[in-house]
Amino acid sequence: MNQAAETIRAPPPSDPIALRRYVIELTRVIQSHLIYPPEARAANQTGEPIIRFTLSVRGDILPGSLTLVQSSGYPALDDNALKAARDSAPLPPPPRPMTVSIAVAFVREPQ
Repeated sequence: MNQAAETIRAPPPSDPIALRRYVIELTRVIQSHLIYPPEARAANQTGEPIIRFTLSVRGDILPGSLTLVQSSGYPALDDNALKAARDSAPLPPPPRPMTVSIAVAFVREPQ
């Protein structure tokens, strides 16, 4: 497990605020593995594909559960969002098996 993932603690299953914080931290971990394809950046392609996956109690993404829920409109961005999730695994263990949907942001930084 990578260092960023080790700092995230699994929330109690009955605390909705802690669960939201957990998903926010999962998003940060996945974003940290994101690679903005140079050809997409050069073409000014931006977007927020939404991905969904199911986590085991150990933080593994269950096989076959990683899917694209909403496209960014650009296949390269969509593919890289899915790759970032795969590269982030194992993720911090959740309090119980859970399915999460996460928007992965590809944005142009101000020059």
